[in-house]
Order: sequence, then C-alpha cells, then structure tokens
Amino acid sequence: MIKLRFINDTDYYTPWLRKIFNRCSKMVKRRLKSKGISSYYQHTVHLVYAKSLTIFTGGYAHLNGTRMTIKIIRPPHKIIMNRFPQGIIELEKKEREKLMNELPKKVARTFVHELYHCYGYDHDKMFLPRKKVWIEDTYNYDWVSKYPVQFKPPKKVIEKPKEDIRVKRYYRIIDLLKEWQSKMKRAQTKIKTLTVRKKRYEQVLIPLGKVKKD
Repeated sequence: MIKLRFINDTDYYTPWLRKIFNRCSKMVKRRLKSKGISSYYQHTVHLVYAKSLTIFTGGYAHLNGTRMTIKIIRPPHKIIMNRFPQGIIELEKKEREKLMNELPKKVARTFVHELYHCYGYDHDKMFLPRKKVWIEDTYNYDWVSKYPVQFKPPKKVIEKPKEDIRVKRYYRIIDLLKEWQSKMKRAQTKIKTLTVRKKRYEQVLIPLGKVKKD
C-alpha cells in the first residue's frame, strides 16, 4: 500500500476517504510493480471543494511529484447561499443529493488519475487509444459501494457558564488586599529593626556630639 498523508479542507470524513484511497493505492501499486516502477515514497493528498457548480470531482498533480489536490463537489448542506439565485440553489440541492450515491466511485477514479501523474504518467501515456479509455477506467470500482459517503461528525460545542464580572473583580480585590497586607507587615517589621539600630547608634554618637538627637 502506498503511504498517504491527508490535508482535508472539506466536510467529508477523512477515515472514509482513507479507506477508498488505500484500496485504490493497492490496485495501482500492483500494476506499477508489474512494470518495475517503485512506489515506496509518501504522497500528500489535499482535499478541497470545487468552486464551480458544474465540477463534480477533479484535481491536479505534478508529474513525478508527491502531492496532489482533489476537488470534490460541495455537499447539499455546504452550498453557499449568497453566490447563486435561490431557484438554482434549490435545484442544486436536489441534484446533489442524488449525486452523493455516485461520489465514492468518482472520487476513487480521480484519485487513481492523479496518482498516475505522481508516477510520471502524462495524459498521452494515460489514454489508451486501442481501448479508447483512460487508464483509470481500466480498474474495477464495484467495491466502492461498500463505502457510502460519510461526513465529519459535528463538533461538540461546550458552553462555558457565563462568569459574573462583579464576582471576578471581588476576588481580584481580595487578592490585592492580601498582597498589600503582606507588604505592610514586612514594612512594619523593617521599621522596628531599623528603629532599634538607630537607637543603638544614638547611644554612642550623641554623647560624643557627632550627631544631634531628633
């Protein structure tokens, strides 16, 4: 199996995508191995939403690179409401709900296509003129029916109890009061010590006339 690292900027569930892509990578690896092509290095798969309403799945990857980007159709609940007229939005939602059944196979096919680019295959090599098909279409994707579309689970929002600012300030005053009381005690102790030392010097110096008594 080819090592994969995911950067998922969509609402599609990463473990779901990983299952499909791992299965695809095994198929591709077997064929590459039979042709003497090694597949030991790690690939980064970046998943983003397709910006256009017309794009179902697509992507791009550099030849002999280790990174690919796969564009996936926005699910019905992620259509941007302020970008299109309301009539188109409602139609798109219904159509996309139907298309969700086809998405696993489309995503698998797109991944295989981009993975071949990473192993040095350009479009001339990937299109098979005798069969008049792309190389990714020579694989069997019937197994993807076992992996229906999954979305990321909703994040649990933990509501923090609202703190009364007056209570917070009250405890801050208590802390400051303790701090200044401690400073006051240290100051009183220091004053007593210095007063004793002052009297001790006065007992010696005043009789000699070197200092004046306060």
